[in-house]
Amino acid sequence: MPPRTRPDVTDETKYGARVLRLLPKCEGFDVWEVQMRLLAWGSGTDNDEIGSFMDPVRVTGIFDTTTRDAVKRLQKAYKLPITGVVDDPTFRAINGQAAHFAVLVHDFRCPCATRKDDPAIVCRCIEDHPEKGKCEGFGKKRFAGKFLLDGKKLADDTDLSSEKLDVYDMEEHDGVDKALLWAVRGLMKRAEIDRISIIAGYRCWHDNYLHTDLRRWSHRKTTLNLGKAIEFQHGGRCTRHGEEIEYEFTDTNERNEIGDDWKTKANCTRCEEIRLAAMAKCGFQLRWQEPDRLSVAESDKKSPPPVTPFSVQLDTVRRLGRHKEDFVKTYFDSLQPAYEGAPSMFLPVDLGSGLDPRIASSQDYFVNPEKKQGGWFPLGGSRTWHTGVHLYAPAGDAVHAIAPGEVIACRAGEGDSAFPYGSRNFILLRHKLKTKNWYSLYMHLDAGKAAATSLITWRQRLHVQTLDAVEVIADMPLFVKKEVDEYKEDGTSEKKNRLIPAKGHVCGDWVPTEGDALDPLTLDTRAPKDSLVFKVAGKADTYIYTKMENKVVGERRLKTAGLDTKIAAYNTIGLDKPIKVAAGEKLGTIGAAPTNLTLNAEGSFLHVEVFAEEQLLTGDGWTLVEATDPAKATDRKAITEALLAKKLLAAYDDSVLLDADVHAAGADPNNFLLRSAVLKSPTAWSMDWKAALAAATPLSFLKVVDRDKLGDDFNKYSWWAEAKPGGLLPASEVVFHYHPIAFLVQLAHS
Repeated sequence: MPPRTRPDVTDETKYGARVLRLLPKCEGFDVWEVQMRLLAWGSGTDNDEIGSFMDPVRVTGIFDTTTRDAVKRLQKAYKLPITGVVDDPTFRAINGQAAHFAVLVHDFRCPCATRKDDPAIVCRCIEDHPEKGKCEGFGKKRFAGKFLLDGKKLADDTDLSSEKLDVYDMEEHDGVDKALLWAVRGLMKRAEIDRISIIAGYRCWHDNYLHTDLRRWSHRKTTLNLGKAIEFQHGGRCTRHGEEIEYEFTDTNERNEIGDDWKTKANCTRCEEIRLAAMAKCGFQLRWQEPDRLSVAESDKKSPPPVTPFSVQLDTVRRLGRHKEDFVKTYFDSLQPAYEGAPSMFLPVDLGSGLDPRIASSQDYFVNPEKKQGGWFPLGGSRTWHTGVHLYAPAGDAVHAIAPGEVIACRAGEGDSAFPYGSRNFILLRHKLKTKNWYSLYMHLDAGKAAATSLITWRQRLHVQTLDAVEVIADMPLFVKKEVDEYKEDGTSEKKNRLIPAKGHVCGDWVPTEGDALDPLTLDTRAPKDSLVFKVAGKADTYIYTKMENKVVGERRLKTAGLDTKIAAYNTIGLDKPIKVAAGEKLGTIGAAPTNLTLNAEGSFLHVEVFAEEQLLTGDGWTLVEATDPAKATDRKAITEALLAKKLLAAYDDSVLLDADVHAAGADPNNFLLRSAVLKSPTAWSMDWKAALAAATPLSFLKVVDRDKLGDDFNKYSWWAEAKPGGLLPASEVVFHYHPIAFLVQLAHS
């Protein structure tokens, strides 16, 4: 197999910088990283009804059919759309494995790090013990470029020095191969393992020197545990037929010291199930025959070591293209590079052809509002500027985030029929296009409340902001303090408090906490140093890290004063602590149809809006319409003249746009041109509609009392001024509005 090297990082191939798919061809550093995190999602004799059999994932940096099928298996397991495309929700699921299936680098440390004394080397082999001396947990970088068979010869004088196989590599690597960590996390999901107990992680050469065979003629010479192997037990202690086994081994030599008695014990049936899942489901191999595949140690006691009848051993010894930066010494580093949000695009509602704007019929989304009596862009049924579109669908249909972003303003929990023009519940998201901000608005949502029990993630997180909490910065397990029986080398046990990992929280989650920060070493003497934890509110003896091994993994957030009052009163909320949202994430559902008779006839709808602080889409096909004077926002004559000047409308008699003309817009041959308009105007949500209607000469025919009531009704939907104190809205109320579907389609295909 040819040599392989990790691709360099570029702006285009930075992890999470793009959506990854089979076509157009994707290759580079981001693919390399994704494949490393998908090593357990290949196939052996069980392909999970996806792709080929015997198709293990290999880290090549090229997105091939094997990678696509591995993505599909993960998507199936996490109940995502099975597309084979690594989009924003899939990236988050891949990385979220770390929060739900704890594999902590701290637990890999060599026994040197915790050994109180340094016993004498009692090995009687004729070999010297070069560069002896205990390490601090992950070796001392000894024996780089050295191999076990260097200088060795067979009886017939055949020189074995040329045998530079990876299984003979003596180098003490500077940490643990993070590919191994991701492989174990994936295996835990596929083999349905809640947690593991690591009994052999890193083992440096000095530790090898201290372990001998029964006669002490020779020290241990294993090279697997120099950063590329793990031996673990499920759930802490292995069991045999539901009973605790008598022996718990950490290496073959301890078995030799006990003698052959261990051979009479039946293998752990659960360990055997895990081993079979590793080979059948993940595509790992038994021992090391094939290069560039992960390996599992045998359980047959008659086999040469390593043999693990009461545990599972997994290694990446034969992985090709390993880079020095793949070796990590902290949990935080094992998650790097961090994912910040791929530019995935989703349609806000499903009109029957799915949510992918690359696949769904965009025409359905354009025509949906244009055939109704109002809710078009940039012109409304009232012949005034309309800065979004209405997507008509049944009340209760799911509403989705069109891109990864963060909640910066909202209203939640108000009855969705409390006001005549539809629900006032909304959410405003802020997104990034490279370094520039853009925003999406979803108005007329259901009456779901911000509460701890909410099934809508952003509403649950909003509620948590009324409490002291930790915002998760790096995908992180929770830890439960438990008193456990800890077994010593002499077979006796003693009670110890240990922080046992449990299913945790992904980046962006808010976890309510109580009390002050604690040093986890006061809870568990084996906890990592230079760390801080907080107690999770409402969960007995449960903790979450904010700092682990001197790396920030969570931010302490004090409760937002007065937020609970605003939520209870259904006020507009401008957030100063934004809430992360994934692309395609469910934001709620479409609220009830308006009670206003004119709008009610058309049924329920979602108002969707996209705007930016500057013009993001320019050039051919995009026409800028400047309408920055709020006094003319309802001036029908001025609006008509502006659109005619840009040739976005056909010329009407006397240049007057009549009500009949507007309601024929769905059949207008120039209608598609309106979709390409870029409307620079004040946001409708900041305007004083009562004053704007009074200033519009073409509306002078209205009775003042009727006009003022209409303005008052519209003003009840305004939210900009209330959200402004949060500090995250655009600096100016004049923004660039886009047809949201045209904007989505453009970005999805760009």
